[in-house]
Amino acid sequence: MQSSDFDKIAKAAAKEVSDTYAVPTYLSASEIKAILTKIQQASDEHTAGK
Repeated sequence: MQSSDFDKIAKAAAKEVSDTYAVPTYLSASEIKAILTKIQQASDEHTAGK
């Protein structure tokens, strides 16, 4: 997964769950993108440590 794909992924994920799932809070596309960025950073750090 490339960081250049994060906007598209985040927007699609936010659109898919909008009023579909019974959860107390929905994440915005920007919140989803921030999570994806953190995951990628952690993965990069893990890979660099090998």
